[in-house]
Amino acid sequence: MDRQGLCPASIPDSPRRPDHRQKIDQKTDKQAVKADIIRCGFTVTKRTDKAAVRRNRIKRRLRAVAADVLSSHACGGYDYVLIGRRETLDLPYITLCKDLRWCLRKMDLYQEDAQMPAPAPPPASAAPLPVPPSSAQEGA
Repeated sequence: MDRQGLCPASIPDSPRRPDHRQKIDQKTDKQAVKADIIRCGFTVTKRTDKAAVRRNRIKRRLRAVAADVLSSHACGGYDYVLIGRRETLDLPYITLCKDLRWCLRKMDLYQEDAQMPAPAPPPASAAPLPVPPSSAQEGA
């Protein structure tokens, strides 16, 4: 299957980081793999759109999608690269999230609510704060 046929809006590319890199990067890469850190990169070429404003908007949209989807559904220890396409500008945000989840499933890197934090408990005292007496009542 052609890589461009994977997903119309973005194509994640996520090779497993090897432990045998250059000596400079070896320590950080081993720590990242051990800690299952998710690293993500974004690219939008001039071929996609000549205007930098639109390319930047595509990157902003991809960053938002990655923050929502990858943080909760991606496997750790991989590098994810999202490649912006022209359609990313016009597709609804929900469709972009759905496409990224589909890509993760296609590569067997999808986890159901993998790292979703537990919801914060409600505050112990939900009672309203006392209202200070007015200055008119104090003078009487």
